[in-house]
Amino acid sequence: MKLPHLTQHGTRQSGDALDVFVDETELLDELFDKWKATTPDRSVGDEVVSAKWDHGTVGKLLLEHAAVRLAASEELARVLSAEGKDALASLLRDENMALRPLLDQMYDAARGVQPISVAITPEFIGPVESLFDLIGPALGPKQSSRLKGILATALGLERRRLRSATYIRKHAPAHPGPPGRWYDRVPFLVRLRAGEDRLRGFPWGESSLADRKLARRYDREI
Repeated sequence: MKLPHLTQHGTRQSGDALDVFVDETELLDELFDKWKATTPDRSVGDEVVSAKWDHGTVGKLLLEHAAVRLAASEELARVLSAEGKDALASLLRDENMALRPLLDQMYDAARGVQPISVAITPEFIGPVESLFDLIGPALGPKQSSRLKGILATALGLERRRLRSATYIRKHAPAHPGPPGRWYDRVPFLVRLRAGEDRLRGFPWGESSLADRKLARRYDREI
């Protein structure tokens, strides 16, 4: 496992926060489909064990990529608000306010827990279902394309003010906590927290204890 992947989510070197937001929305759509398909109670016999590994691995990937999408969304809201696009910025912020506690709950339930156990942990499964209810309306190719168009149009030339994809992925804590804390305004401290979340959160979806083949399939750079 490469060291950079321990302290950030992914290694994409191109694009900006809007690219990341769209990429992660599309990837979360795939992951939710896989989460439903690997539900352990749909399996029998020896397949149950395999289904639990897959289900738990996908659950951890949902946490990671939802955290990246949150960081990208907050960056979009920052620039939109600065440009006077308060209505759109407010919509993003409202969703982010609801998303933060769900990620905190998922992180607390999955930290240091093997995927096979995460798959049957009610404290993890509940927030995942709430996560889908929250962002579900934005999922799907048509919705994603429409949302990208709306955001790109609203940003206009000011899109150049968005931080890079690399920055977003390095500053995406999986345990974001409540908003408005002073240290959330210090990039170095945010990055430090993001790295700490990953180092404290083993095993992640990419760990040797998870279904690494499945993790590599979905934990990719689009």
